[in-house]
Amino acid sequence: DLEGQFHKLVEGLSDAKSTADMVTVLYGSETGNAEEQAKNLMQDIRARGLKAQVSSLDDFDFEELPNQKIVILVVSTCGLGEFPANSKQTWLKLQSQDLPM
Repeated sequence: DLEGQFHKLVEGLSDAKSTADMVTVLYGSETGNAEEQAKNLMQDIRARGLKAQVSSLDDFDFEELPNQKIVILVVSTCGLGEFPANSKQTWLKLQSQDLPM
């Protein structure tokens, strides 16, 4: 189940506690399902004493993405597999040929 998978994910973040790294949870959600899961995940991370922030993909400053040490993406498609509206711009930027690798 999804909740069990998130629980395992959070348990695996134990290294973040010792380095004080921020866990960035980004979501793409049309109907609110992925947003709700991302916010629940952030609360679980914080409950374990870790620093966490949550944002929709398009609201997060794309230029700051390379500065994040730990990033978790929670995205659910809508309709016939289309990208949620609040993640389309980020998806387009990620496909750019100009991105440094």
